[in-house]
Amino acid sequence: MISSSWMLGMVSIGIVLLLRRNRYAPAAVVLILLGVVISLVNGKFHQVSLPAFTLPPLTRFSLREVWQSMLQAGFAQIPLTVTNATIATVALIKTYWPEKAVTARQLSLNQGIMNLIVPFFGGMPMCHGAGGLAGQYYYGARTAGANILEGTIEILLGLFFAASVAGLFAVFPSAIIGAMMLLGASKWRCLPGTPAWTWMCCPWEQPSLSLY
Repeated sequence: MISSSWMLGMVSIGIVLLLRRNRYAPAAVVLILLGVVISLVNGKFHQVSLPAFTLPPLTRFSLREVWQSMLQAGFAQIPLTVTNATIATVALIKTYWPEKAVTARQLSLNQGIMNLIVPFFGGMPMCHGAGGLAGQYYYGARTAGANILEGTIEILLGLFFAASVAGLFAVFPSAIIGAMMLLGASKWRCLPGTPAWTWMCCPWEQPSLSLY
């Protein structure tokens, strides 16, 4: 017998395929709302702390801690950041928006400045990524408005749900996340040069509408 998680995953895939071209009910938004409703019905939100305004504390660290962090993770991350977060992202931007020139130097400076600031507020090192860009594009993002919307949501989560954001993510149905990631990853099989008959590389891979 198919488990409820598998059923929810298949329903989520169906919703994505039906609504990816719908600018009034975007598939990603519908699935997020569906996940929230399911969590409410299952009574899982009682595990989550109530929202409370919290500013990030100023974080101090020593040069020794910086060096140890570089030895344990930083140096190993450099090749991945250079290739996936910079070179591959620039190439993907040129594929999706050939008229909008974004250089590897611009992305490098952007990531560098960001990572020089956020550690002082307890932030983790972050970078861009070709996979994330492909996923956003798959679900309809076409303009900077998508990044502004995403950034606003993340800032609000950090300011009001800092103590409970991990709990929020934990109670959200993983089957919905899995379905979204599966179809988002299929975008990589639909880049120029990929045979049209490739698995999941179907007519829905190029939505004609800009959702945001």
